[in-house]
Amino acid sequence: MKIYEVQSKGNHTGGLCYHVSGVIGSKFYVLLGQRPINSTKINSVYIFDMVNKVWTEIEKPSGKAPTLRALTASCIVGSRIYVFGGYSQATPQSNHTVYNGMYYFDTETLSWTHIETNGLCPDPRAGGQMWHYKGNIYLYGGCQGKQVYFSGLYAYNIASNQWMVVETKGNVDMRKYVTLVDKTNQNETHNQVPNRLCCFTCNVVQNLVYIFGGLTADEENERQSATNALYVLDMDTMEWSRPLLSKDNTVVPSARASHCTTLAKDSAIILAGGSNILRNNDFDSHIYMYQILERKWYRITDLFFGSHLPKLVGMSAVYCEETGEVFFLGGKDSDDTLKFHFYSVNVKSIKELKTYDVSPEEIKMVHRKSIRDIADFKKMEIVSDTSRNTRDKRSVSAAEALYSPLKHSELIDEDDYDESSLDEVIKKKNRRRTIDSLSKFFNLNR
Repeated sequence: MKIYEVQSKGNHTGGLCYHVSGVIGSKFYVLLGQRPINSTKINSVYIFDMVNKVWTEIEKPSGKAPTLRALTASCIVGSRIYVFGGYSQATPQSNHTVYNGMYYFDTETLSWTHIETNGLCPDPRAGGQMWHYKGNIYLYGGCQGKQVYFSGLYAYNIASNQWMVVETKGNVDMRKYVTLVDKTNQNETHNQVPNRLCCFTCNVVQNLVYIFGGLTADEENERQSATNALYVLDMDTMEWSRPLLSKDNTVVPSARASHCTTLAKDSAIILAGGSNILRNNDFDSHIYMYQILERKWYRITDLFFGSHLPKLVGMSAVYCEETGEVFFLGGKDSDDTLKFHFYSVNVKSIKELKTYDVSPEEIKMVHRKSIRDIADFKKMEIVSDTSRNTRDKRSVSAAEALYSPLKHSELIDEDDYDESSLDEVIKKKNRRRTIDSLSKFFNLNR
């Protein structure tokens, strides 16, 4: 297996990043995004035939189109691609405008429509995500720069043209936790809402929404950090949880934002790109796969004989059911250089992906098992103080120091960042978090 540059015909997008990509049938549509300042076709919509490898450019779609914007939330409902928010392309960045307009692009009529919505419209934001479920479009997360992050969940009812606020379960104060700084930190916290999150990804699998990575913010302490946490929202119960990874999981993608994911065969989430964009480092050229039924990560570029993607942020990823290919489009490097990036990898021969023909009930069953495992795991952590003697308490205190995540106060301030110092903190504070090691330490059985 190998990652290929896609050889295509027709007028392609040119350099772009933080754009909208949506798949309908065997075609994917490319809208909006950040484009070169001197671009003369900022309103163009591009359509790529994934089977025949041909681009079609719609230079001036009809209707009322949004102004060019990036980091726009989007989702597909039928033949329509809905978009919300985003920020304007401006130099310097302080001149950016953040939007909260709602539009859709009709792929049958090739036209834009601006929607005048009812109800309490969400605040202007960029870097949020949208998805469709049972007649509603849901919007989560986003930010207005470093100072304002959003944590609420909104629902837009298509039939009534109405926005509403959605209450969810599983709330835990995120200030008690920190992101998974080290890639081996798999199981510190398991049941929490990913509060104040932007530049993350989401994928809908049956009734479950999988959210990975992004930037988190502690507005009270004015701290931001990238995360590699994986969250799941059950759309039927509106309850958040964290999947407990399998005992044989050995790979976890590093903390990142502005990455891309796509769902393959309803059983695997393919992940690529992104970085710790706060410090413009930790770019990753690997491609990962999260196998939902196994609750396990794979780094599938290990199978590609040294083939890697460029180190980019702001890409999009789409999966073609007919050919088994994942396409990666766009992105920019650490120098903010925009040029045409277009790659593909055929994943249909990966046995961990090919083996599964997933039914909706299987997905739900795996999720329910994950919830039960989490409950069992948390019972191991909760031991009554009255049942311990002094020696037990000292042992538990030592265990908590070894296995608890880093506190915010222990992180190195961004302005005083020193990579060697951060590495030393991580080495001292982070150890391999597995169920077996915790069980052995507390002398408990699962």
